[in-house]
Amino acid sequence: MNALELQNVWKLYGKVIAVKNLSFECKKGEFFAILGPSGCGKTSTLRMIAGLEKVSRGKILIEGKIVNDLTPAQRNTAMAFENFGLYPHMTVFENIAYPLRIRNFSPFEARQRVLKFAKILEIENILTSKPINLSEGQKQRVSLARALVRNPSVFLLDEPLSHLEVSLRLKMRAELKRLLHDLGATTILVTHDQLEALTMADRVAVLNEGVLQQVGSPSDLYLRPANLFVAGFVGEPPINFFKCKIAVREGQFLLFSSNNFSFSISKELYDWLCNFNLEEYIVGIRPNHLYIVNDRLEGRFKAVVYVIEPLGERTLISLKLDDYLIRLETKPNIQLKTSEEVIVGFEEKNLLFFNAENGQLLVR
Repeated sequence: MNALELQNVWKLYGKVIAVKNLSFECKKGEFFAILGPSGCGKTSTLRMIAGLEKVSRGKILIEGKIVNDLTPAQRNTAMAFENFGLYPHMTVFENIAYPLRIRNFSPFEARQRVLKFAKILEIENILTSKPINLSEGQKQRVSLARALVRNPSVFLLDEPLSHLEVSLRLKMRAELKRLLHDLGATTILVTHDQLEALTMADRVAVLNEGVLQQVGSPSDLYLRPANLFVAGFVGEPPINFFKCKIAVREGQFLLFSSNNFSFSISKELYDWLCNFNLEEYIVGIRPNHLYIVNDRLEGRFKAVVYVIEPLGERTLISLKLDDYLIRLETKPNIQLKTSEEVIVGFEEKNLLFFNAENGQLLVR
């Protein structure tokens, strides 16, 4: 039985469609992320799961039970909010114990649970403090403890790390992933941060304009994106795209975008592309799949260095190629100058091809 299942769920605000015919399932103990840009419908989805928003159409099931008409308290879900949602007049202990108190837990059992999660989250020393006296990281831990203390069927996280400083965000990301794994908690994370989703989740659902684009593992989204949106949204630095046609010239099989930009491909790849009978293709390749070579015979095309950006353990190079600006990742100590001409290589297996008409991935 799935811990959570959405079946053809819609959310409408008047005539505005926030979520359109959304379906996915989350297994028990799975860490599942909903990823997308602002306004894509991910927070509306989370609020419908929690019972804070009504479902316009479709069904939501928690542990096999339809919960559309149940109140938030009846759903056995717990939500950690983006802004922490702590009660300022209560101590940390009282904040964590609050969901237990309103469910009539005995004072003894409530205290035992609060102390258990305070120890796990290392906040035992601030239980008598008020939220105003806490750091952002401490507030985040208290918010998580208050959600976890109920032992919910599904744990809901709404942009939980977005307000934290970078160094604290990295620390909390690792700690939260380990904690939820150790607890065996079923978790739904909503975030616009692809790094957060890809590093924490077992599987990720990508939304855009209320429509599900793809559900898959982090590696699936990166290496086998379902369409142009997923390919462009997932990955940092972003994937390189260019439009190409195929041709045979003087016995060579070519991909070309103009007379100035073309490169040879294998007959096998050419034959495969011919099967789709398309006039034009969109080709994608990740910056880390491009490299600079010394020998023209080892390379695919020439380009001109436009910008060099040292990033510590790697260097990001922007290259001018015909009318395109493409990005390439390389080692930090590479010796290049702006306006220098270079030869660029790649392995054919790393090319992604998309239908130029509908943006869908062409599957090999």
